[in-house]
Order: sequence, then structure tokens, then C-alpha cells
Amino acid sequence: MLRPATADDTDFLWAMLGHASSPDGPPQERVAMEANAELARYASGWGRPGDVGLVAVDDASGEPLGAGWYRTFTAEEPGYGFVDEATPEIAIACTAAARGRGLGHQLIAGLLALAHADGLDRLSLSVRVTNAPAVRVYEDEGFVGVQLEEDGLHLTMVAPTRPEPAPGEAVAVRAVAPGGLDRSALPPSEWGSVVARLGELLDLDGLPAFVAEVGGRPAGLLTWRHDPERREVEVVGIEAWIRERGVGAALLRAVRSEARARGAERLWLITNNDNLDALRFYQRRGWELVAVHVGGADRSREAKPSIPVVGDHGIPVHHEVELEHRLR
Repeated sequence: MLRPATADDTDFLWAMLGHASSPDGPPQERVAMEANAELARYASGWGRPGDVGLVAVDDASGEPLGAGWYRTFTAEEPGYGFVDEATPEIAIACTAAARGRGLGHQLIAGLLALAHADGLDRLSLSVRVTNAPAVRVYEDEGFVGVQLEEDGLHLTMVAPTRPEPAPGEAVAVRAVAPGGLDRSALPPSEWGSVVARLGELLDLDGLPAFVAEVGGRPAGLLTWRHDPERREVEVVGIEAWIRERGVGAALLRAVRSEARARGAERLWLITNNDNLDALRFYQRRGWELVAVHVGGADRSREAKPSIPVVGDHGIPVHHEVELEHRLR
């Protein structure tokens, strides 16, 4: 269970800051943190305007298990993950005994929802790159690395805020084996069951898939294929039938987890040069543009003539754009 952090939780926030600032060893003592001006900024005087936090507690005993909170810093007195004065920075940690129970995901998701309700566009944080479990939690919740510090060990990450889903409206994702997709139970696809990219036709129904659902209704579909020799997974097709609910992001998280489980080092996909919404969507989630296949859409159109010549934004569709997401 999560509850709001109050001034009465100050001592516990200091204790969690001790865990957060020493992920590879014993937590720092409060007296040592208070002597470190930059570190002390995260908890000193907690409860000032703009301070927002959540405490995870045991449902049965009420014992605090972890906490996440954010506050805004200035350019003169920044935090470790400072981006700008309009972007609050998160501190988060759980007790050693409570790790591995999903509390980090809950705390981060809760903070992003609270920040969205406060009218904030994004939140930032700093994480040690060797802290792989934490990095994966943050990536799963939409954080993207924007700057690696000079020491090569600390990464600043940023995520857009998002509204909290209404009861029963959270996105659920289920895996579907190759050949197991029931098209009759899904909304009509924008491009059908066959796609063309790099001049090649691919049958989506013969590929493994993830189906996203909201309130029990089909909300999105992602199909993928694995190349074990190249240690990569291709996102062949992705579409969302319910918008502005995080469906696409949930599908990408699912395929990223699958790719990691298979030992892949790279996720990649192809989209057309006119797909501006997709280019923005992927790049905001850590995908990078790595190639432009000049004339690629024209060659794919020879295999699939239904590919439009002019896109929704009035842009001629001639080229294919390759994006990738490297897995840590």
C-alpha cells in the first residue's frame, strides 16, 4: 500500500536516502549525509512547498518498507540528476528486506501520476549505472538516459509524467504464441496482417505477439521476431487502438523484457519517413535513429502496393527509418 509522505516521515526519508546514496554497500548515516551539502538537499527541511512523496507500507503491519519523493532544485544548488528548474528530481529507495517485491515500480508510477496531477511535464533522477535492477525499473516506467556524468558511473534519466489510470483501466499485456492470434477478437488493423519493410513481406500472424488490454478490451498489438545469431529482436508491427492510455509504452516494456530474457542485446524496428508521431514516441523512450534507408518505402511498395505515396502529414513516403534500443 502507498500513502502520502508527511513531515512525520522525515526520519524515514533520511533513512531511505541513506540506502539510495549507497546502493552497493551499507546505508549512509544521517550525520554523514547532513555534512554533504549536495546530498542533504534531498531531505533537509522536508515538507516545503512543492515537496511530494509516497511511502510504501506493509498492508498488515503498517511498517514502512520504502519511499519515493521529489522536490525542485535550483541551478545554483542542483541535485545529482538536475535537468532544469522546472523539472523536479526523484529520490527513491526500499529497505533491503523489501526489495524485489515491485515496490519500486509502484512508487515511481505513483510519483509520475502525482506530478501529472500537479501540472508537471516530467521528472528526473540520477542512478548509478552499475545498479542494474534500479536502471531496469526506471526504464520500465518510461525513464530515458539523457546524460552520463563525467565519472562514467552516474546516469541522469528523465520521464514524462502520466495520469493515474482509473480503476479497471490499467493496461494489461499478455503474450500470444506464433499462430495463436485471433484476429476476429481484435479491432481492424491499420495495415492488415502483412507488412512490408526493407522490400520484404512479413506475415504478422505467424509471429509471436503481445496483446494489450484495457478493462478487458483489446487495446493494442505488437508482433516481434527473434534472431538469436545476431542477438537482436525486431519489433515488426505495433499499433494502439486506445490512445493516451500508455498502451504503446506497455507493449514496448513487454517486448524489452522478452528480449532481455532471450539474451538479446538490441531491439530494432523500421518505420516510414512520414511517421512523425512514431518517431517522437520512440525517441522519447530511449530509441535512437541509426539509419535512413533511402528509397526503402518505394521498394517496399513494390511488394505491397497499398503503402500510400503521401502520408497523413502531406509528406511523400519514399524512405524507411531504422531505430534501435540497446539493451544494457
